[in-house]
Amino acid sequence: MNVQKVGGMWIDLEDLKKRVDLTEMYGTGKVLCPWHADHTPSLHIYPDHVHCFSCGATADAIGYVGKAEDLGFSDTVALLMQHRASSRVRVRVDTSPVDMDEVTEYHRTLMSLDVGDDAWRWLLSRGLDVSIISDLSLGWTGRAYSIPHFANGQVHNIKFRVHPDYQVPGEPKYKALPNRGLPFLYPWDYFRRHHNDSSLLFVTEGELDALLLLLAGLPAVSVPSGVSTPWSQWIPFFRKFKRIYVLYDMDAAGISAARKLAEDKGKTGKTVIQMLEPTIVRRVTWSAELYGKDVTEARHLLLPRLLACE
Repeated sequence: MNVQKVGGMWIDLEDLKKRVDLTEMYGTGKVLCPWHADHTPSLHIYPDHVHCFSCGATADAIGYVGKAEDLGFSDTVALLMQHRASSRVRVRVDTSPVDMDEVTEYHRTLMSLDVGDDAWRWLLSRGLDVSIISDLSLGWTGRAYSIPHFANGQVHNIKFRVHPDYQVPGEPKYKALPNRGLPFLYPWDYFRRHHNDSSLLFVTEGELDALLLLLAGLPAVSVPSGVSTPWSQWIPFFRKFKRIYVLYDMDAAGISAARKLAEDKGKTGKTVIQMLEPTIVRRVTWSAELYGKDVTEARHLLLPRLLACE
């Protein structure tokens, strides 16, 4: 036994490592190695450890998760404890990487269309541009946009956003591949490449809203499953930021979720969560009529204020 006191709790670290399956967290196969300047994936993920076939690094669950997520020892253990607890009740999902051929085909379809096509016009009206669409491999199925969720060099799921012209009454705007989870904030790899050292974080309700802020140079992510997504699994990640701004839609669900986050903000440690919705904002009052329902609608007036926060 290797029992240590971590965060006020006595934990058997060897037992914890035995109960954590790294392939459930990161998928099977190879990812970029965090121990050296890896340009092609060379770190192999096994259920109980990782090994780099390039630099020779080997680590157990605690060693790898701490390095990969840039966490201290206590936060790493907390993340693994949370993962172990959720695994007990989780419905078994497919954790293997999504076939890149599917992602590539959808992306090629979109890039082959003229920018005057309806599919492009709607994306451009949301404030996006070709650069970020190409960088993140967004695609087109013929009636919906494909949004691949990359994490650690692999695609873990694909979200689909139905084009408004093809929306069927009663049909959800978003769906994802069945029997797969959405375990990472979006866009995980892109954010870590460009904003990993930021002291601020902007959290949006949808992927396209996050992309709009990223285009403006703001460190932004979206919650992968809408405003009902619990934050508990990302608490160690959120603790890295001095302040978090939450920009959920100004509807009943968005306001309710933002209020809940305000009540639970102590869980993020020293992080300050400042809400931008006028009904719960603490220091600044912005009217819903002035700033709009969501980030896209509000971008011309909202972005200058957000840029001033950086």
